[in-house]
Amino acid sequence: MNVIDRIIKNIYYFCVSLLKHLIEVPIQWMVGLFILSVVLWIMFWYKLVHKEISFKIGFARILLSQYLYMIVVSTVLARPSTDTYQIELHLFWSYLNAIKLKSQFALWQGFSNIIMTVPLGCLLPLSLVREIKLKDICFMGSLFSLLIECFQLVLRKGLFELDDIFHNTMGAVIGYFVYKFYVDKVRTNVAKKLA
Repeated sequence: MNVIDRIIKNIYYFCVSLLKHLIEVPIQWMVGLFILSVVLWIMFWYKLVHKEISFKIGFARILLSQYLYMIVVSTVLARPSTDTYQIELHLFWSYLNAIKLKSQFALWQGFSNIIMTVPLGCLLPLSLVREIKLKDICFMGSLFSLLIECFQLVLRKGLFELDDIFHNTMGAVIGYFVYKFYVDKVRTNVAKKLA
C-alpha cells in the first residue's frame, strides 16, 4: 500500500470514528447544540443588521462556538465515567508505547488529536477583529486542550495526558498556518488584480 492510499485510509477511519462518536452523543446534547445554534444565528443577524460586525466575523464566531461545543461534547460529556482518575504525565509516552507495542492505533490517536484542533487554529483568527499572532494561537490552543484534559480528569471521563495537550496545540498551530497561507494567497490575488 503506497503513502497516498494509507493517508486516504486513515482519513476514512478518522471520519468513521468521528461519526460513530457523534451517533453515541445523547440526544439532549444534540438538542443543546441546536438551541445554541438558533441563539447564535439570531445574535449574528441582529449584529449584522445593525452593522456591529462583518458577515465574515459573525459567521466565523458561530462556526467556532459550534465547533468548540462539539469538541467538549465528544471529548468529555458523551464519554462514560470510569471508577478511577487516570493521569499520564510523561510527554511522548504514547509514541514510546506505540513503538514498543508496534501499534498503529496509538499513532493514529495522536494524529487524530492533531486533526481535531486544526479548525480551532483556522477559526480563531477569523472570528477576531484584531490580528492574532502565532504565540496567541499556541496559548489558546494549549489552554483549550488543558481545560478539556482537566474536565476529563475531574469528571473521570478519560485519561489526562500531556501528549494530548501537545498534539492539540500542534493542531491549532497547523490550522493557524493554513489560515495564514489562505489569507496571504487572497491578498496576493487581490494585489495582482488591482495592479
